[in-house]
Amino acid sequence: MSKSPLDSLLAELYAIDPELQTREQELIPLLQTLLEHQPDATPSKAFVARLRSELKAKARAMETEHAGVSRSFFSVFSGFKFSYAVLGVVLGAIITAPTVYYALHSPGSPGSMAQHTDAKPLFAYSIIKRPQNAFGDLSTISLQPSGRGGGGGGLGGDSATAAPSTGKMMAPAGSGGGATSDLMPYPQEITQYEYSFSGSLPPLTSPTVPVLKREKSSARIDLGAIAGNFDLGALNIRSFPGARVDNLTFTQDTQYGYMVNVQLAEGMVSINQNYAQWPQPTANCKDEACYRAQQVKINEILPDATVIHLASAFAKEHNFDMSHYGEPEVDNSWKTDYERTPDKSSYYIPDVQRVTYPLLIDGKPVYDEGGGKAGIQIGVSVREKKVTDAWGLMNQNYLRSDYAAVQGSGSILNFLKNFEQTPKEFMSKDAKVRSVKIELGEPTLGYTRMYNYTNMQSDELVVPALIFPVAHVPNGDYYYRKFIAVPLAKELFDRMQNQGRPMPL
Repeated sequence: MSKSPLDSLLAELYAIDPELQTREQELIPLLQTLLEHQPDATPSKAFVARLRSELKAKARAMETEHAGVSRSFFSVFSGFKFSYAVLGVVLGAIITAPTVYYALHSPGSPGSMAQHTDAKPLFAYSIIKRPQNAFGDLSTISLQPSGRGGGGGGLGGDSATAAPSTGKMMAPAGSGGGATSDLMPYPQEITQYEYSFSGSLPPLTSPTVPVLKREKSSARIDLGAIAGNFDLGALNIRSFPGARVDNLTFTQDTQYGYMVNVQLAEGMVSINQNYAQWPQPTANCKDEACYRAQQVKINEILPDATVIHLASAFAKEHNFDMSHYGEPEVDNSWKTDYERTPDKSSYYIPDVQRVTYPLLIDGKPVYDEGGGKAGIQIGVSVREKKVTDAWGLMNQNYLRSDYAAVQGSGSILNFLKNFEQTPKEFMSKDAKVRSVKIELGEPTLGYTRMYNYTNMQSDELVVPALIFPVAHVPNGDYYYRKFIAVPLAKELFDRMQNQGRPMPL
């Protein structure tokens, strides 16, 4: 006599972990509920393989406190409708008993993530077409102000800015007042960067370019979905109707453990050291000599190949989705300053080396406002030869809308000519101007990421751009920018020209 679907499932479970036989009375009601929706179904080989993989990993890690999961916990699941496709995950959750798992993944549960995201992963990649100019007038957006590429004298890099109507200086942000002041003289030396480009530009003939807007997250987990799983005692969290969970933090209290922060509202994840579980060489230092003694030496810096190997192994271990990211790049920008420093012993050598996995959209890199390629960044400890942190993990769900494009090379060359030039009306009459010539190399087509701040919220835009590499900087000049990004959406292009602050990279 052939086995029933229920017997087949039980036999598979017991073959994987014989100890589950002690929980048969708890498993049967759950499995019967599952089978009610597919009474004639039998487990496929793919299903059994997935279930076996899930349970093997979970069962071996099961601790004593998890072995005592109550019948009431199992009963929570018995009322839900699961398919075979998620059964392995559900049973894995039963064994390890995390308090919020079913609230996040159970279809039909109040406020569940699955309910609001149609069971799609929170951190996915998609581009959805929208009508032209769907994001409104880009020429009116409030762009994030950005600093200049080098030291000294420029408006973008100073703590004070001019008030054009009065000629007086505005107090720096956070100084306690917004009124103009006669007590803050404008810097007497102003650095003007003059950008030269003698190469060729690609033909800019397309009437439109696609502007992307990142959809941070559609997940909204109602507090009530998890409130019943713990009791704060001093506070009734159910007394805040309509509240939602925006952040989740998981702490790993083991040697070299991590803290994982999931920002649901932003669609971002960051991983950092749980510092209490990591060695801190300078924790007991009382003087400069002690700090110097613990400082990383140049001969201790790991080879790029080693750093990349450690970072990539961490990403693989934790199942990072790297399908839309390029080849890893080690950030060695600090070495430029190190080489310039006459007294090498006084230079602080970073004890964490960083690797960037550049984000690719349509196969092209995305450049950030901060000075480099956007993407996933992973830090590696020089001393411990372990990953210390990872950030830039985020959902890549975009809306796409076409906008009028910049056309012709003349406007690009004019843009570069006036790039970052401090308007004369912002200078005092006796200001000394220092000119520094920066040579740019051949541009490539890519994307640049920009932020629009309105109504206390930030929208993230990804815009096609010409990316000019910085090819030459005069010796001795502290200029840190590696790229100049010229956005090709005309409204943003004009907006930057008008404000005198093109986008620095």
